[in-house]
Amino acid sequence: MFFVKKIDKKIDIEKIKEKIELFETDIVYVGGSLIEGQINSNSLGMGNIYSDIDFFIIREHNKFINTDYIYNDKYKKTLFIKELKSDIEIFDNKFIKLLIKEINNINYNKNIRTENVIKLDISLLNVNEFLCRLYNSICLYNNKCYTELKKSINHRNFLELYKIDCLNSIDNEIEDVIGNIDEKQYDAALYCMRNIFINFSKYFIMKNNEYIDRDKWVFLKLFNIINKNYHYDIKEYYNKLFCSSLIDNKENII
Repeated sequence: MFFVKKIDKKIDIEKIKEKIELFETDIVYVGGSLIEGQINSNSLGMGNIYSDIDFFIIREHNKFINTDYIYNDKYKKTLFIKELKSDIEIFDNKFIKLLIKEINNINYNKNIRTENVIKLDISLLNVNEFLCRLYNSICLYNNKCYTELKKSINHRNFLELYKIDCLNSIDNEIEDVIGNIDEKQYDAALYCMRNIFINFSKYFIMKNNEYIDRDKWVFLKLFNIINKNYHYDIKEYYNKLFCSSLIDNKENII
């Protein structure tokens, strides 16, 4: 049983068993912003009273195939349990094992697009989401297999790849910033510059061996890390880009 302080609620595996059949080999864990904000000091403050609690199951392939679903994404099936007011995402263990193998054997080549490095039908965005939710989770059922699964993943390998993806996005948008400034399209230039800062923030977070899977939490996590490491200059750039009045400064942009 796990207690979520922010919403004053207990999470009990028995309640899940009442609503969905669980198998002995299932790995069941709970994650999402509320959980991450409670267990990860770099995510302090994450989640609110309206945030969902996300339940996840990793299930053997033959049992996964016969699992009912509302949505089906090949490697993942999604159910909604009304009584728990939560989605339950059920992953195919066969696919997850293949994914982990791909992650552990990442060998980046600059001639290959980052999106094509992992040779499975899943985007880097979705791989990042899966790993972030697993990394920042609490096991509810089958803790031994859950622990072994987490230990089997070379997280640094994936974070290195995703950092490169962020840097590529930054490089692409820098040209847009310069081009829009030349054309005096300052609103477009500002929009691109803010995107660059968001991608830089993601890069900085991953540089500190952390996942981030939702843009809305980027700055919260960034500032939590900054406050530990004293990189206050980054906060100053954030204030200029996102919090200062720029209306009277457009003509001063160089």
